[in-house]
Parts: sequence; C-alpha cells; structure tokens
Amino acid sequence: MAFWSMRQFSIEKIVKWLISSFSIVYFAYVFIKTVDFNKPGYLSGFKYGIFALIVLGVFLLQTIVFSFIKYKNADTFFLFGSVMLLFSYLLYEYSSIYLYIILALIFALAVKYYLYDNDFNPEIPKTFMKGCIIGLSIFFVVFVGGLSVLRHLNYKSNCFDFGIFAQMYHNMKTTGLPITTCERYSILSHFKVHISPIFYLLLPIYFIFPFAETLLIAQSLLIISGLIPLVLLCRHYKLSNTVTFLVAACYTFYPAFMGGAFFDFHENKFLPPIILFLMYFIEKNNLWGIISCSALTLLVKEDAPLYVAFIAIYMMAEKKKYLRGAVLFAVSVIYFAAAVYYLQNFGDGAMTDRYNNYVTEGSGIVGLVKSSILNPAFVLSQAVTEDKLTFIIQMLGPLAFIPFVNRKFTLYILLGPFLVMNLLAGYWPQASISHQYIYGSGCLLFYIFIVSLSHYKPNTRAAVAVFCAVSSLMLFSGTKAVKVNILFDYLENREKHAIIEECLNLVPENASVTANGYLVPHLYKREKIYQFAYSQEFLERLYADGEDFVIDDKSLINGSPDQEFIETKDRYLDTEYTVLLLDTNIGRRCFLKLEESGFETVFYRQDVIVLLKNPYYVPH
Repeated sequence: MAFWSMRQFSIEKIVKWLISSFSIVYFAYVFIKTVDFNKPGYLSGFKYGIFALIVLGVFLLQTIVFSFIKYKNADTFFLFGSVMLLFSYLLYEYSSIYLYIILALIFALAVKYYLYDNDFNPEIPKTFMKGCIIGLSIFFVVFVGGLSVLRHLNYKSNCFDFGIFAQMYHNMKTTGLPITTCERYSILSHFKVHISPIFYLLLPIYFIFPFAETLLIAQSLLIISGLIPLVLLCRHYKLSNTVTFLVAACYTFYPAFMGGAFFDFHENKFLPPIILFLMYFIEKNNLWGIISCSALTLLVKEDAPLYVAFIAIYMMAEKKKYLRGAVLFAVSVIYFAAAVYYLQNFGDGAMTDRYNNYVTEGSGIVGLVKSSILNPAFVLSQAVTEDKLTFIIQMLGPLAFIPFVNRKFTLYILLGPFLVMNLLAGYWPQASISHQYIYGSGCLLFYIFIVSLSHYKPNTRAAVAVFCAVSSLMLFSGTKAVKVNILFDYLENREKHAIIEECLNLVPENASVTANGYLVPHLYKREKIYQFAYSQEFLERLYADGEDFVIDDKSLINGSPDQEFIETKDRYLDTEYTVLLLDTNIGRRCFLKLEESGFETVFYRQDVIVLLKNPYYVPH
C-alpha cells in the first residue's frame, strides 16, 4: 500500500510531521493551562511522558490523514499553520521584540527550505482572492473599529486627543467651525494648532451619524480602504493573486497601522488611501489623479507636504516627469512655508521644537538641516537609538526589511519621510507604532515593498510574501492582539458605566464643565470643556479660598509663574460643574479638597464618580 511506502515515511516528512505535532500539542497545552511564561518554574507539574505520547498520537494521526490527501504540499501547509499558531500565541503571551526576532528568523529558515527551495508559486482564483481581501477588511473594521468604540464606551479614551476631536466635530456640525475649548484650555480653532481642512470630508457622514463613535468607525474604514490602491498597485506590477492576497494580509495585520488607530482619532488616518492612490496614479500617469491626491495630502496636516515633496523628487528621478515633479515639489515647499508662517504668527505655533534635539546647530527644522550638513554623525546617532532600533524592527520586520535593501536606488528617495518624520524627530511618539505619525511613511514603505517584489522571480515573490504575511501576523500577536482584552474590560465594568452615564446626564448641555480626561470625550456636546488636573502640585495649590481653587494642568507641568497661574485660575472660574472619577487616591483627595472649598455635591457614588457645582461661578 502507498500508505506504507518508504517515500511516505521519508526523513523530510517525518521531521515535518514531528514538528507540526509538537507545535499543535504544545500550543494546546499552554493555551489550556494559560501558562504564565514570565514566572520561573512554569513547567512545574509538566508530564513529559504523557506529552510525548500525545505528540506521537498526533504524529500517527497525521500519517493516516495525509495518506488520503493527494495535494503534495498539504503537510507543508499544515506545518506552517501549526508553527505559525504556536509562534503567534507565544508572542501574545510573552510580548518581546527579541522573541519576535528569533521566531521570525526560524520561520524565515522554514520558508527558505520548504517554499523557496521547492519553487513554491501557487495561484489562487481571482474571485477567491477578492473574497479573502473583503474578509480581511471586515476583520480590521471589527477588530480595530469595534474595539476602539468599546474602549471609548469603557471610559478609556482621553481628552488628548479624542476629546478634542469629538468636541470639534460637534461644533463643526452646529457652527461649521473647528472650535475646541479642551485643546488649549480656551476657545480656539483647532486649525490654529494643526492645519487640517481634510476633516471636513467626514462632516457629511457626521451629520448623518452625529456621535463620537462615528469618528472611530470612520477612521478604521479610512485605514483599511488603503487596501484598494494597494491591490491596484499589485495588479499594476503583475503580482499574482496569491502574492496580492499575502501583501494585503501583511497590510491588514501591520501593527503600526493598527496601533495608531487605538490612540483615538487623528487626521493622519486619511493618509493611507490618499498616498497609495497617489502612487498608483503616478504609475498610471494619471495627471488629474496626481493633482487631486497631492492636494488632499497637503490638506491633511501642515507637515504632510513632506510626503509630497519626496514623492515629487521620486517622480523626477524615477519616472522622468521633470516638469510635473518640479511643480509638485515647489507647491509642497511653498505650502509648507506658508503653513509654518501662519501657525507661528497667527496660530499656536508650529511644532518645530520636536527637532530641538539638534541644538548643536540651531533649533527646529533649521537645526536639523544644518546638523545634517555639518555633523551627519550626530544626526545618525539620533536616528539609531535603542528605542528607535526597536521601532525600525517593528516597522520593517513585517516587510522583511526589503525597503532597505531594494534593487532600485531611486526607491530610497521614498524613505525620506520615514527618516525625517519618524527617526530624526526628538519627540518620541513619532517613533512609535502606537501613535499616529507612521501612516504616511508606512504607506510609502509598502509601495517600495511592492515595487521591490516585482523585481523578484515568481517563486521568490511567493516565498517572501508568505514570510511577510506571517511575520506581520506574529508581530500583531505580540503587540496588538492583546487589545481584545478591551472587550472583557468593557463587559466587566458595565455596572460602573451605568453609574457614570447617570452622572454625566445631569450636566446640562449648555453648561461649562471641568472633568477628568477620560470623561471629556463623553461631555463633548457641552459649551465649554476643560480637563481637570491630577497631580501632587495641584493639591498643594488647591486652596480653601474659593477664588484660588483650580489651576491649569499644562501650566503646572511647565512650572508657570504666578501671573499665568492667576490667568488660568480665572479661566477655570468660568466652570460651572466639575466631574471627577473617584477610582484613584488622588481623585478622592481632590474631591475632598473641593468639598472643603464649598463646592456643592450634586451626584456621588463612592469610588466611582462625583459631580460638583461651583458656588463661585458667575454666569455670563
């Protein structure tokens, strides 16, 4: 019988079946036992003999099952699936960038031996590919959008920054203006902080669904909509259906794109579809597409011209579109200069201080340029710190570092935004996969990745794409899969949510209110909202005299002089209600201090929340 042939029991197959059997059984053990890998002796009580017998049983079962399966690579796929499952779970339980590197290298060796060396190049039907990509999109919206909404409903979204945008969109709907009070503790247009007219594109949707949660769902749709131009680029470069699906899977599970979405709502989430469509239109030589996408990119934020400028240089260097590239570059530079001038002279100031780590040759962007010319070693030292090396691995690991080792020199131009926006900045969130500053540069990394893949042989493309899809999934397991706990936290705290909601409903919509940062996004319809400060210094300056009862959190942090303290105190005297969460010691102490100052308790639940009315408030 064929089942008992020597070929059936070749050394290679035995090794594959043993590895997959071990992976399945060990995964089952650690999953059922919920092993804590951070504790020594986690294998205490482990029955090695029984474990070996179970592995042997699974091995024998595989020999039977695969004897009836005619597809020659079935056992290989089972091996990859079992190993991927185990590796992903290990990373989920023991999140470590070093463990990710080790497991990724092991998986890379498996890909080379079992796929690359065997000319792996399967093709899936186009319809099946489309169905899989739709499934990936649904998963992303449910996981990212759904959990973001639950995070908000669980009172874990903060004033900075979701409270800002929730209040802004409410005011845009009612007045047409992007007005906030909680961003800079005064009535202010958000466009004096960041120039982002792109926000108005979502306003029609917000008119239909006027809820804060709408913004969270919308941004998940914006991010995953980048799959449309991504797939079009893959088709343009004649990547197979299989490779296209794997690239889409890599994009879907890309931790950086998910991470930023869990840090609430930001204008940067518009960038994925816009920039990827811009690159697609450049490939198709579609002038109106280039113009429209470039204009939309500029409208995202005052720093977005950076992406357009580097793309323009790429157009000239690679596509030989000298006139178009030169015009696009000039427009982006002029727009950037105008935006910085406006913010510096009429707004809250351009955030050039994020590059003040280059103080040896001046501050801000000017300092960066001077240092790059006169002291490049210093500049590179700022870009390759330990934290930034971790960031580089997180951004490029799922792409097998291909954007850094591509064969076309001109593609390196598109790494410019990644270098300037993320690696050179002294502001640490810009080099973090948990913040919003990676979307533009991340999309350009994917474009470079696709172009580079097109230069490989078909079997190389397929093998690399498998590795990248699985690598992205593994890193997702180690960094973002834990977000599923948001669901369990929400379900556990529903009784607490009801109490908080009951309290917040007592605050009139035309009232001015000072509240915990986590409560501000839920009070976005109020006329004036300020974030309440929690700190030891706050308590020290919270006097019994009602005229001196509150101060500004930002002023506190900066060690403001008494004059600024007086100004911020007067601002808070404009607050009619104060809402505090009482789930911390400092929250309870602040409540007692305010009560001593004469504040009237309107609503109170021990260790949950309190609503206070300011007796010193004078209506305008």
